[in-house]
Order: sequence, then structure tokens, then C-alpha cells
Amino acid sequence: MTAVATQRPTGVWGLLFAVFLGGYFLHAFLHVGQSVLLRGYTPGVVTAVGVVVPVSAYLYRLLFETGILDGRLALTTALLGIVVFFPVVLGAHRLASLRR
Repeated sequence: MTAVATQRPTGVWGLLFAVFLGGYFLHAFLHVGQSVLLRGYTPGVVTAVGVVVPVSAYLYRLLFETGILDGRLALTTALLGIVVFFPVVLGAHRLASLRR
């Protein structure tokens, strides 16, 4: 994702990047929420807080500074990203469970 951001995606590619970034960013809060709900460590929470949130914040800053996103578009694409995130993860799990 970061490599794509350095190319300053615009148009459809910029929006698609923002959708995936939104899903990536918001999924971090799922890990944090699980830890809070279960009152302990859950897989992914350290990476979510230490990597996903800071990298996402940096990429969002780049997208805002270059004018690719504004606040409303960032919110819209992030919400779409988290909606798209679930079928992608479920599909990946299904593929991983297939046996030949």
C-alpha cells in the first residue's frame, strides 16, 4: 500500500487505494476492541497499534496533503473499505481451508 501511495494515485486508482486503506485502518480497531472486550491480549493487537494505525495515519496525511482526499471522502471510502474487508477475509479463509 505504501508503494502505491508514493506514486500519488489519482482518479479511480486513488479512490480504490483509499477504500483499501480505510479497511486496513479500521480493522486495527477490531483488534483493539477484541482485546478490550476479552480484557487481555488478542492476536494482532500489538501490530494493529504499533504498525497499522501509524502507517495508516501517515498515508492518510499524504492523501490529504496532495488533495486526493478530503474529510468526507476519507470517511466514505473508509466505511466502504471495512464493508469490503469482511468478504475478502472470509474468502481468504475459505481458500486457505481448501484441500487438494
